[in-house]
Amino acid sequence: MTEENDNNTSEKNMRRSLIWMAAIVLFLIVSLVMIVTRTRPQYQQTLQDVSRAGSAEFDGYKDKVKLEVIEKIEHPNLIGMSQYEVQARLTNQGDRVITGIEMSGRIQGIDDQIIRESISLPIPRLRSEPLKPGESMKLAVKIDRPGNITDADVKDLLIEIRGLKFE
Repeated sequence: MTEENDNNTSEKNMRRSLIWMAAIVLFLIVSLVMIVTRTRPQYQQTLQDVSRAGSAEFDGYKDKVKLEVIEKIEHPNLIGMSQYEVQARLTNQGDRVITGIEMSGRIQGIDDQIIRESISLPIPRLRSEPLKPGESMKLAVKIDRPGNITDADVKDLLIEIRGLKFE
């Protein structure tokens, strides 16, 4: 009977040890993910040979590209971080073929300061064909919210056309 009790006790101790080891491993994985996501620089992507604000080509055509925000979505994850997504429809109301679009997405704080900016390339990333006059396309710009910022610190999500490339 004592041999049976010793076996039960050692099995219980082994289970406790395994549970503790699993908890420690899980804690280390979550900690590592949090460290990597906080220290990872925001990936900035840009187009080459694109017209930007201040150039006559961009300023003369920007008003012919209609940008309509459809929805603003927050994607929280299990470790308390969030990513915002702004979905919009872009319509080429001008007479030129657009072969590249560079979008800027921004998180605006309650003090009107920009907290985070993200760059998106709907053309050529989402759509490989150019946007011809009269055509529309749906796009999304995603912005990672910094870990030290809460929803209460966010006033608005802004998107704008940052660059245009023509045929």
